[in-house]
Amino acid sequence: MKVLRVICRYIVGLVFILSSLTKAIDPVGVSLKVKEYLMAYGGLDLGDFTLYLAVALCVIEFVSGAAILTCVKIRLFSLVALLLTAVFTVLTFCSAQFNLVPDCGCFGDVVKLSAWGTFYKNIILIILCAIVYFSRKKYISFWGNPLQLILTLIYVGVAVALCAYSYRNLPPLDYTDFKPGTDLVEASQGSSIKYKTECIYEKNGVREVFELENLPDSTWSFVETISTVITGSEKEAAKTKFILRNTDNNPVTEDVLGNDNRPVALFSIYAPKIKKGYLDELKKIVAEELANNSADIYIVSALTPERTSELLSAISSSIEEWKNGTAKFDILYSDYKTLITLNRSNGGATFVQNGKVLSKLSASRIKEFKI
Repeated sequence: MKVLRVICRYIVGLVFILSSLTKAIDPVGVSLKVKEYLMAYGGLDLGDFTLYLAVALCVIEFVSGAAILTCVKIRLFSLVALLLTAVFTVLTFCSAQFNLVPDCGCFGDVVKLSAWGTFYKNIILIILCAIVYFSRKKYISFWGNPLQLILTLIYVGVAVALCAYSYRNLPPLDYTDFKPGTDLVEASQGSSIKYKTECIYEKNGVREVFELENLPDSTWSFVETISTVITGSEKEAAKTKFILRNTDNNPVTEDVLGNDNRPVALFSIYAPKIKKGYLDELKKIVAEELANNSADIYIVSALTPERTSELLSAISSSIEEWKNGTAKFDILYSDYKTLITLNRSNGGATFVQNGKVLSKLSASRIKEFKI
């Protein structure tokens, strides 16, 4: 029994640490998932506050996992782990049963599980958490109370620091649909997924499968329809489609990114709140790069054209002048989900060549811009 308790403690601790780390490297992505849960279960939109909830979730998971693994305040954190797992077991069951949130996001974008797969994982985890909790008095800690408090604060600091670093500098490991190496021109064409649909009918207690082109007569009773993937995959179909549009709302993705060997910098703006001094830095960068004819530069906005013009009023007087140069510069449009997937930082730059993503730069490090 002692061996079982130790194994359970190690598994629970490691799972919680892994789950928290995959979230902490992408707090903006986690905030999107938190927002999705809030909308699915209560129709709540907490705006920017979801980012704080995402960070809090990362911190709680990391501290709980690290504390359980090292036997620090295990009576408290074994209860936290059990309650947290119980809540998410209920949520993931509802998500799977009613198709509310298909991807739970429990391991961020690193490992994506189906709704039912997540639920079954949580069933196993809650059993392990229960064993750890009900055995909490039998675990022996080698740390004194003052040291346990210090270690808890250290765990909190590590989790907060990782979230802050990832938020300011972009995720250190990018697992989004538009990670470096992704062909954005190919992504603009969407998935090539194809389905085969078959219908099951019943007559005199016998069931048979019919294709859509050859359905039976009215003496047969319809039972259900079955769709199976014959080309591509459901995972590919779920990926974000990359579309750039001009002011006339026409798609221009291939025209913008399809120039051979010509570097392209995309500055994505998906929220009206821009870092102070950002537009001044952007103006310098655009003027310098266009003067050197070193790259094509585009500001890609998820805002309305009117709101975009208002936001960029500080540099609007230079836009027409830049457009008359030999290098290309323009303002394009896309949707919020596309741009926040392209670059987690509002105002961040994404470097593209031959249609493929080379690297990314956050808005906070815009002074380091270099092609």
